[in-house]
Amino acid sequence: MALPKRRTPKAKQRHRRSHHRINAPHLVRCATCDAWQRSHHVCEACEDGYNDAAAPVPAAEDEDAE
Repeated sequence: MALPKRRTPKAKQRHRRSHHRINAPHLVRCATCDAWQRSHHVCEACEDGYNDAAAPVPAAEDEDAE
């Protein structure tokens, strides 16, 4: 069975894994309510009015179609 010749030093392991970190999300201020939000996303504080404006209007049914 194959075994490593030497143990990998901690510094070499950490250097190899240097990009395995959690990045903080990029936050910007909302132009409407001045709350913090993720860039290029709908503001969570203003979201209620945003979804109501895009609600579809039900079509009127024809009574003569029967």
